[in-house]
This record gives sequence, C-alpha cells and structure tokens, in this order.
Amino acid sequence: ASGERGVATAADECIVHFTPLAGSDARHISVDAQNNVWAAGYYNRIFEYVKGGNWSVPGSGSIIRTEGPAEGGNHGGYGGLIDKNGVIWSAANLLRWDTANPLTGPNGGNWTGYDHRSYGLCIDSQGNVFNTEYGPLVRKFSPLGTLLATFNHGTGSAQGCVVGSDDDLWVAGSLSGNTVDHLKNDGTFVGSVTVGSGPTGVAVDNNGKIWVTNHYSQTVMRIDPTAGPIGADGVTPVGAVDFTTPDLGGYLYNYSDMTGSTLSGQADNGNWTVVRDSTVDGYNWSDISWTANVPGDAVLAATVQVSNNGTDWSAPQAVSNGQSLAGFNGQYLKVVVSFTRSSAGQSPILYDLTLDSTCGLPDQPSSNGGSSGSGGPTSGGGSPTSTPAPEPETTVLGFETILPELTKTVNIDQTNPGTTITYTVLVKNSGTVELTGVEVVDVLPDGFVFSDDKSSTKTWVIGTLAAGNQQLFTYQVDVLADTPAGVFNNSVQMVSNEYDPLTVTTPVEVTPVRVAGYELLPESGGPIASLPGLFGTFLTLLGWGLIRRYTANE
Repeated sequence: ASGERGVATAADECIVHFTPLAGSDARHISVDAQNNVWAAGYYNRIFEYVKGGNWSVPGSGSIIRTEGPAEGGNHGGYGGLIDKNGVIWSAANLLRWDTANPLTGPNGGNWTGYDHRSYGLCIDSQGNVFNTEYGPLVRKFSPLGTLLATFNHGTGSAQGCVVGSDDDLWVAGSLSGNTVDHLKNDGTFVGSVTVGSGPTGVAVDNNGKIWVTNHYSQTVMRIDPTAGPIGADGVTPVGAVDFTTPDLGGYLYNYSDMTGSTLSGQADNGNWTVVRDSTVDGYNWSDISWTANVPGDAVLAATVQVSNNGTDWSAPQAVSNGQSLAGFNGQYLKVVVSFTRSSAGQSPILYDLTLDSTCGLPDQPSSNGGSSGSGGPTSGGGSPTSTPAPEPETTVLGFETILPELTKTVNIDQTNPGTTITYTVLVKNSGTVELTGVEVVDVLPDGFVFSDDKSSTKTWVIGTLAAGNQQLFTYQVDVLADTPAGVFNNSVQMVSNEYDPLTVTTPVEVTPVRVAGYELLPESGGPIASLPGLFGTFLTLLGWGLIRRYTANE
C-alpha cells in the first residue's frame, strides 16, 4: 500500500509490482516476446498491456496500453495465450486478435470472434491452436484462425489442455470427471488416463511429462506419456501416472501452465543452508573449509551463525574457505552458502563443505560433535547436474587413510543436436596417503566429441596426488548435429596404484530441436524463479484481479 511500486508494506518480499487493473475479474494473463504482460477482465473484456521487467527496468509495472472491449462485448477475457506472432487467443467466447492492431471495429475486422462454447487453449509447435469446451469437443485452428478440425476428446467434458513435447494433445476431464484424455495431433483418440477427482488443468514439463491438478482430490499427478498400455491407434502408449503428491490441503484450480516449462529464465542467485548439531552446549567450533568451482566473475560466499537452542541465532558473520572458527561457541552452527551466477550465466558449484576437520583422529568423528557434510555438488538454481562416484571404503593403515574421490558435473542435463556442453571433473585425495599413478580417462558416447580435437577419448595423466590435493578439469564437448534423440551416459574413470578404479556416469538427454511456434523469452533484467525450457513459448497463466510478478528467493 505504499512505496514507489506499491509493495513496501507487502507481506511477501518477492512481489516486484502491485498493478491494479481496469479489467474486472482478471482471468487472462499472457507474456509476449518483449516480456510485457497482457491482462484482461472477464466481466468487462478490457485488455491492458503492462510493461514487464524487474523493478530496475524503467517503467516496469506500468500500464502502457488499454484495448477493448471488442464490439459486442462477449469475446475474450477468460484464459488464453499469445503466440509468437503477437496474436492473442482468449476464451469465452473465443477471441483471436492480432495485438499489432487496435481491438476495435466489427467482428472480422481487426479481430475475429467465434460463437462456439470455449474454455481451455493450447498451442502446438506449428502454431496451431486447440480450444476445448465444457463438453466433448475440441476444435483445432490454424495460426490464421481457420477451423481445421473438430473432434471428440474421449469423455463428456473438458477444461484445460496442453500440447506435449511430441505435439500430442492432452485434455483435462474437468471438475465433473476423473481422466486426462490423450489424442494425437490430428485428433486421433489414443486413450484416457485415470487421475484424481476434478482434473481442471494440465501442463507439460521439460522432460515431456504431463502434470494435472485434481480439484476435489487436492492432489497433483504426473503422467509419463511413454508408459501404460498401447492406445486405440495401435501404436502410441496411453500414458500412466508415475507420481502423486500428498493431499495439498486446498482446492486446486487452474487450466494453464504450472510447470514453468514455457519460461527460459533461470535464477541468478540462490542459497543453500545447513545446520549442524554438536550435541554439546557451548561447543567450540574449530574450522570450516569447502571445495568449489567458481567460474568467471561468479560469486560463492558463506556466513555462519551459532545457537545453543537452535532457535535464537547470533548475527551472520562472513567466513572464508579454511578459516578458523575460534570464538564461535554454541551447540548449533548454521552455515548459509550463497551462489551468484557469472555475467556469462555460469553457476558456481559447491562440491563439499567440512566443519571441524581437525577434531578427533583422522576420519574418526569426534565424540563432541565435529562433523563434515558432502551431499554432491550444489549449484545456484536449477536441478543438480552431477553424479558423484560411490564413496570408496576408507582403508585404515595405522592412522593413515586412503580416500580418493571423483566427481563429474555437466552444465546442462538436457540439450539439442549441434550444441556444445561443458563437463567439469574433480579429482581429490581426501586421505592421508599420497596417491600415485593417478590417471583420469573420459570415453564419450557415440554422437559426442571433444571440442578441441574432435576425438572421443581423452586421458589426463596426473601422476602423484598428494594428500589433501585435488585437480579440476573443465572441458567442452560437442553434440554432433546428427546425434539421435535419447539419454547418453558419459563415464569418466579415475585409476591409481593404491585403490580400485572409480567410475562416475553423468547422463545427458538429447532432444530434437523445436523451432516453429516456439521462441525463447528475453532476459527480464532480474532473476526469475522458473525452470529452463527446451521450448520457450509464451507464458499464459490464469489470474484473479491483480498481476503479481515474482523473483527468485531461494
């Protein structure tokens, strides 16, 4: 209710702008290629164009254009989408409007209205638009608005719809149903997947799986399109539910994107927090250290706090790698590691973090609570892309330990043919005995070559690796243009004279390039909490009265 953007007193610190609308009962929200927002009210059919971008973008959050209602006043304003050409498709009754023109004049002039019952809207890779009704029919329109086909989706009624990564159509069976219907792009019925009660919305994720919200069951389910029995077409699997949430405690209602797969943004920063309990009141913590890869001008920083009850904490204090924690006394120690991407978009990676490395005998936890933590590489935003090697058993020779470690990460776990990906391999001697004859061998799968010499095998000869030392290798690999779709496992092996070979396998999924009908959204000028998509169209969300834009707060 105060401040320049109207959000100074908001309870949610992630709200960037508070923008009241003239559109009454706002239900249509879509984001165009310029990262600006179209919003419309269902009651008065008024469309408003809101400047997008983070708070630092001049004019962001302001209404820069107002259109409508369309003549007659009964078209658009409900759910919908905007295609790559700037054409809005908005339901109830269906409106097709090229936003390059004003929303004025009679039907068939600057805009086209359709009189059939209209509900969910979704778009395929060719720009064709599917429109459901609260009934048995689905209509398919060309990008220019020509009705191409009308077909039954398989059950009595429908609400939301989505086109999968293979261009198949999925239709939510509505508040009065309990199925998601699966059709081919031409309308051929494949089959119905039984889900919870009242499925209202469906969406597709980056892995091509279909998600559905169940209004009355208060759950979300995920459907694997490659599972289940062969459908009515004799070729395509119907699909099957492979994940169900617990009861989420609320009546879910949506019929548009809910997975973030239509966004290309990624969080610019994030945090990882861990709390260690020494079990000793007033425990004297001794030191902190970590292993990390910080590319370019990326930043990785840590703070610590202490507490004797796990509730009341001291003020955060910045610490450096290898720093003594003398003076940090308390049963609990909280460590917060912050990640900030480089200007080139690379994330820092935290491989491990150790507390009290000097307490007790080597590799023997202290009875007064010294401990170390290593849960695989952690990065700022997005899913983990590393597969740590199985932890070798520690060999104890008197007070000496042999503990080689091997970790491999990839900067992206899903890509297209003709692209370049980056691998990082960390070789570490965490024991007290030097390792000799150390070599690292990486053999790429078919369809992958090293960028520098176009070979498929590379060997790094390290020789002797002293106790506590490590070697980090970062290299690029080309995915050849003719590489087929599939999951490719890339294995790297570490050998030494003192221990059996260690092997790490890192999968990368290659998917076909999708161009027609899909575009990546531009950077907004601020971090976006979203999932990176293989195909970035334009985000369309169902809204209620206000626009709220959220930034990353991890």
